[in-house]
Amino acid sequence: MNVQKNAKNSGYSGYVKNLPDGSVEAGVTCHSSKLEYFTNLLKKGSQHSAVDAVEMQESEELFSGDFEVR
Repeated sequence: MNVQKNAKNSGYSGYVKNLPDGSVEAGVTCHSSKLEYFTNLLKKGSQHSAVDAVEMQESEELFSGDFEVR
């Protein structure tokens, strides 16, 4: 299962996007208590990915509704 499906099934709002350099960008709006679980979804990745690191930064952007692939 991939990050988008896992995040959507867990009720997160936001997005995931593959970047040209092979990295992945994700954005999520959630309560701080759910952030660690989301980070673990990113670390797990999908069956066809290898996650070396997860970097986080706070953003002012707010997401609502579904979790989408951009």
